[in-house]
Amino acid sequence: MILAENQIPNNWKELGQMINLIKSSSIDNLRFPDNDLFYENYLKYVDKKTRFKILFNTFEGKDRVILRPSFPYNNLLKKIPYTSHYCLWNRSGKLSKTQIEQEIKNKFTQKKYYWFENDNIAKSILEVWHCHIFIKEK
Repeated sequence: MILAENQIPNNWKELGQMINLIKSSSIDNLRFPDNDLFYENYLKYVDKKTRFKILFNTFEGKDRVILRPSFPYNNLLKKIPYTSHYCLWNRSGKLSKTQIEQEIKNKFTQKKYYWFENDNIAKSILEVWHCHIFIKEK
């Protein structure tokens, strides 16, 4: 499914209302077109072993980490100022809702947030558990 211009959320509340759509669909256009093309080429030309090595180097010896993604959903967030996209990665598998929310609250004290785990149809990296986080910075 391609995200049409009229489907891009205009504010924080609309973003929250779209979470189920985002996580359960193979939605294109979450990223700006140039970033999407770069991402597709990255997946095509950089082998999985190298991609995992790059990812795991960012963990700095930890089991889990919250990072800004290399390929953020900037097109999705373009109308919502002061909103950032992060991913929570965990080497050892799926985290519980409580664990996820504790990690978010520890890193982003008293910030509003939405998080979701993509359904398998929308996941680009199935081998390493991760979820997406949107943080309202102001």
